[in-house]
This record gives sequence, C-alpha cells and structure tokens, in this order.
Amino acid sequence: MDTKKQSGFTILETMLFLGISGLLMILLLAGTTVAIQRQRYSDSINSTQSFFQQQFSEALNVTNARSGKEMCSASNFIVPVEDGSAEARGSSDCLVLGRAIDIPTGNAPLDSYAVVGREPNTDVSDLKDDELLQLYNPTLVRLVEAEHFRIPWDASIVAARKDGAEAINRILILRSPKSGALYTYAYQSAGGAAAIRDGIVVANRRQTVNVCIKSADIISSTSVVSIAMGGGPEAVGATFDVPDRAGKC
Repeated sequence: MDTKKQSGFTILETMLFLGISGLLMILLLAGTTVAIQRQRYSDSINSTQSFFQQQFSEALNVTNARSGKEMCSASNFIVPVEDGSAEARGSSDCLVLGRAIDIPTGNAPLDSYAVVGREPNTDVSDLKDDELLQLYNPTLVRLVEAEHFRIPWDASIVAARKDGAEAINRILILRSPKSGALYTYAYQSAGGAAAIRDGIVVANRRQTVNVCIKSADIISSTSVVSIAMGGGPEAVGATFDVPDRAGKC
C-alpha cells in the first residue's frame, strides 16, 4: 500500500519563527520610536533658535505695533486714550528701542515685549551707547500683547546661564538711537516692575548666554541654544547633545 510523506512545520519550528519575528518587530518599532523622538527634539531646538533669531531681526528692523489710538505718556508707557489726543505712529517722542525676552525654566512659554524709550531733552553727543540707552529710560510695552513662544513637543528649559554660570531670566536686544549698533544684555530680573533701565550695564553684555533644553521624551541629553553678546541673528547658534562636563548648563 502506497503512503505519502506529509511535509510541514513542527510546533517547535512555528513557535521559533513567531518568536524571532516578534523580536524583530519589537526592535524595529523601538528604533522607529527613538528616531521620531530624536526628530522631535531636533525640531524643538531648531524652533527655539529661530525664535531668538527672529527677535534680533525685529530689533534691527523695527516694527511699530501701535494701532494709533495711544499716546506716549510722561511716565514712558504707551497708554490708550479715547479723548482724541492719540498720537499717530511716528509722531510722538517715544522711540522703539528693541525687544525684551523673559526666559522661564520648565515648559512655560517665553514672552517677548517691545521696548520703548523717550527722547531726552539734554545733549547726548558725548554719551556712550550704554549711557544713552539708560537715559532713554527704556520701558516694556505691555499694552500690546506679548509674543508667546512655547517650545514644541513639550521640551523644557532646564537652565539659562551666562558662560560664567550666572543664572539669567531676561535678555534685552536694544539698538542705539545714536550709532545704530545692536547690544544684547542678559541679567536676572526681579520681575514685576516695568522699568528695565538697571539691566543696561556693560557687565551684562560681556558673556555668551546658554539656554539649556531637555527633551520631554526618553532622550536624556541636553542641547544648548547659545546667544553671543553683540551681532544680529547670526549671533544665535545651537549645539546638540552637550555633555554635563562642558559646564554650559
């Protein structure tokens, strides 16, 4: 009697095949997840760098966000008026000097404000730019809504420091009314007060600022958006995966 030999896989071979296939799938998914997280983190750093570069551009190429229904008050605030005494843009003695950026820690948004000053009634020809900017009594414009920037993908700022390790939470980007030179000041602001005159000192524009950012995902490395004192948008750079021993954060 003829018999036919049946071919196929044993249970052991089938289980081995499924186990190897599952392991390969897990490795593939894990690699894809890490790649996605790495791309998100890269987007967080690049977007933050672009935000700071945009602030330099706005300080260099001044835009006046007033609606024309305000006036430049004696206290140096831009205030709304309804009695017909509003000053058209460009007709007051208030001058847009640049931008102020408040830098929190954590994942709270960064806030950016326009900075205005009032032309002094004294001779300023012999003053240095720092002294001149102080004399303009620069003030944050809070009437016009601040620019809010939240770092994408829930990345967070773990520190903002000068190269000398001094913590800061505010950066001023101001343009001299006399020379047109752009100055960057970084310092620790007490907050609450509108006046920012005390931050405009030579010591606050001598060191590079490092804004240290960590990912919200499993990536444990820290990257840095650095802001060199002086210059324009090109003063803002980014360095990925900075080791702790580098001393920037």
